[in-house]
Amino acid sequence: MDADLAGQLHDADARELGRRIRDRRLSCGLTQAALAGGAVTVGYVSRIESGQRRPDVKLLESFATALDTTAEFLIHGIEPSRADEVLLSLLHAELSLETGDPAAAIAEIGRLLDDAAGPLPADLQRRARFLRCKALEALGRYDEAIIELERLVGGDTTTSATPMRIALSRCYRESGDLSRAVDVGEAALSALEEAGVDGGY
Repeated sequence: MDADLAGQLHDADARELGRRIRDRRLSCGLTQAALAGGAVTVGYVSRIESGQRRPDVKLLESFATALDTTAEFLIHGIEPSRADEVLLSLLHAELSLETGDPAAAIAEIGRLLDDAAGPLPADLQRRARFLRCKALEALGRYDEAIIELERLVGGDTTTSATPMRIALSRCYRESGDLSRAVDVGEAALSALEEAGVDGGY
């Protein structure tokens, strides 16, 4: 199994991945049964396309072959060469942040989001924007981080928004709004509890 591909699949937004699989299947004129190909049930394909399930790497590669594309395209919605460039830029920005240079991380993310090659798919754009928020937080620019984090979290009640809610709660706390920090933290715990995830230690 390609460990890098498995990591990318794990990080991908399941709803975006499912939407891309469905859109590609429809553009190829295939039914869900044809895409399933006897490897999985039609119901399972339906759950993948609705974002309720995530295929493993082997199944995703099988889908990609049937849809005359690549697994990377299904994960990111962009051609593999550009996906590699985008992921490398994100890694550079993360490294800058982790090594104490949040300003460099913000500059790298800015270049990435303003890239003339076109807009990023929603999942990569979300990842880039969240990374920028963490860099703003590291610089003590809490109000800017809060505005962006509120937009990112929006009405997302899934557990995938938990790291963003935690960052948002931290930023509210650091900016002095303790009441809002508690509200956001409690919302994060509620989302975990509803998903059946134990938030305790």
